[in-house]
Amino acid sequence: MAHENSSLTDEMHGESEQHVVNWTNSESPTASVLKAVAAVTNRSLVGLKPLYDVIDPDVLNQLCDSGQEASTCRVSFRFEGCDVTVHGDGRTVVSPSANCEL
Repeated sequence: MAHENSSLTDEMHGESEQHVVNWTNSESPTASVLKAVAAVTNRSLVGLKPLYDVIDPDVLNQLCDSGQEASTCRVSFRFEGCDVTVHGDGRTVVSPSANCEL
């Protein structure tokens, strides 16, 4: 899949701020996770721990970026004090965990 530019938006849902990256046709699901977590934690990409410490990046990309079958995929995990959900429809949603001190 060709990857170009993605969009990062901030949304408020109740008291919680969420960062949403739309990555369809723009970047890999794993790149969208790193980008959104960096925004939520106010860190640079190089300041984050390796994503593979919590999830296999290749498997995440295969599950969520493999065409029509992936459109119903949803993978959730915690990374760097954030709740992360990657949707097969091209969205990555990241918000600080309830017990997180950023």
